Amino acid sequence: MTTLKKIITPSRIIIFLALFSVISSVTYGVLIQQSVEQVVMRKEKEQALTKLRTSVSELESTYISKTKDINSNLATAMGYSAPSQTIFLSRATLGQNNTTPKE
Repeated sequence: MTTLKKIITPSRIIIFLALFSVISSVTYGVLIQQSVEQVVMRKEKEQALTKLRTSVSELESTYISKTKDINSNLATAMGYSAPSQTIFLSRATLGQNNTTPKE
C-alpha cells in the first residue's frame, strides 16, 4: 500500500489531470475545426451544384427552342433529302434476319 501511495501522489494526479485536459481541449478544437470545414465545403458544393443545374436548364431551354425551329424546309435548304427506303432493326432471335424494309 505504501508503494501505491508513493506512485500516486497529489502532484502526479495534478500533472495527469492537466495533461488530460490539454489533450481533450486540443482534440475538441480539432474536431470543431473539421466540422466547420465540412460545413463550408458542403456550402461550396451546393453552390456549384446550383450553378450546374442552372447551366443544364439553360441548355435544355436552348435545345427546346432550336428543335421548334427545325422543319423539312430547313432540312432541304441544308442539303438533306428524304430517304428512299427506311430500314428498321429488331431484336429477334439470333437466327433471324434483323433488318426488315418498310413498305
